[in-house]
Amino acid sequence: MFFAPTILSLLAQQCKVSVLCVSTGNFHGKGNIRRQEMFDACESMGIPKSDVTVMDLDDMQDGKANKWEVERLANIILQHVKDLKLDVIVTFDENGISYHPNHIACFNAVRYLYTNGWIPSSIQEQDEYCITSK
Repeated sequence: MFFAPTILSLLAQQCKVSVLCVSTGNFHGKGNIRRQEMFDACESMGIPKSDVTVMDLDDMQDGKANKWEVERLANIILQHVKDLKLDVIVTFDENGISYHPNHIACFNAVRYLYTNGWIPSSIQEQDEYCITSK
């Protein structure tokens, strides 16, 4: 899991962690396996399955050729933030991991929310919460 070190650090500080994964990772037809791997990875770090959301949306399937619409993704993320009253959002940097366009879309969606003032004021943009690919 890309964010394991950050998650473990937050958990060590007694933070409640919720995970939102927008895709099952079904690019190779292994979405069910990847979904279970996400639940297992989270559980191994101490995050219960009830705090993990793995989405499987027709218009947001895994794959470098699949373009995710930033405004739609931003709305999904914002709803998750509001529903769970989150304090911190951890996401990819502007290059994603290995320049993966789905990762970049996640960054762009959060940046879109932030620049439009839609992220709750309690959440501040801080580079140290981003995993950089440099």
